[in-house]
Amino acid sequence: MASKHTFRGIAAGLFLSGSLLAAIYYVQPETLLPTPGGSEGELIVSESEDIEDDNNSSDELIEEIKKENETLHLQLEELNALVNEDDSVDEADSMYISVLSIERGMTSKDISHKLETLNIVKSAEEFEAALSDRGVSQQLQIGDYTLDSTMTLDDIIDLITS
Repeated sequence: MASKHTFRGIAAGLFLSGSLLAAIYYVQPETLLPTPGGSEGELIVSESEDIEDDNNSSDELIEEIKKENETLHLQLEELNALVNEDDSVDEADSMYISVLSIERGMTSKDISHKLETLNIVKSAEEFEAALSDRGVSQQLQIGDYTLDSTMTLDDIIDLITS
């Protein structure tokens, strides 16, 4: 699940790009053409028929932009709703995935505290007590283990002692 910062970034990007496009199309300069037979710097407004055609196409573009803007606002509201849902999720509902590296010389206490730091277990003391209860504190195997916070203490113990 993406974080609320990701959704907010996407929403802000969509809103800014929609606003920028709207501003570009709303602030169009008049259509100017060089004067026939005149100097290069001299400009005149095109004939009235061309202006009317341009105004009609501009009006169509404005309508399209308004529709696009409404769509972007709906998407922004949906993203904000998702972000608000993410805010209501408890820390306990989050799942953490980490790689535990057990190296030579590490004690069960070191490993327990590392698992707590990685948010894999809730309590280092509880994990250490489970190791002692099963009598496997001295049977920890060196290596890298992929663990997640949904695993039970027994699952973790079985993985790192086998």
